[in-house]
Order: sequence, then C-alpha cells, then structure tokens
Amino acid sequence: MTHYTNTNNPIDFPVIKQYVFVLMCEDSNNTECLGVYKTLESAENEKYAIIRDRFDISMEEVPDEKLDDEIANMDAYYTLVRRELL
Repeated sequence: MTHYTNTNNPIDFPVIKQYVFVLMCEDSNNTECLGVYKTLESAENEKYAIIRDRFDISMEEVPDEKLDDEIANMDAYYTLVRRELL
C-alpha cells in the first residue's frame, strides 16, 4: 500500500490502487477493445469463450491454456492488459 502525505495536512492516508483488465483483439485489419473486467479470472474466461465461439473450438479439442497457440497462425491476437483506474 502506498502512503502519501498531504502537504496541507500532515496526516498520512493510504491510496488504494485499483486495476481493471482490458481484453483487446488485434488482427491485420484493426485493433478493438472487446471488454473491461474487474478480475483477471473473468477477463480470461471471456477471452476463452470469445476465441472458442469465433473459431469454433470445443473444450474437448483444446484446453484453455493452449488456445492462444491454437489460433497463432490465424492472424488474430487476443491480449489482456492490466490498467490502473484513476
């Protein structure tokens, strides 16, 4: 936790940083934001669901952790980016 001192008031107060996870999709034509999520887990779940839906890949064929490798040659890149809320 980071503490900052207010120069007008010598009392320290904690600053709690909050983050969101942004799901991006990039292909040869464009880059788009597919969603913003509170947790990494929810962002990953949505990423995998989108990939499975778009490329018609069942869970029995490819496990979640191998989906990025499975679509690597399909000119589509799904990225999760952590961003701090201001």
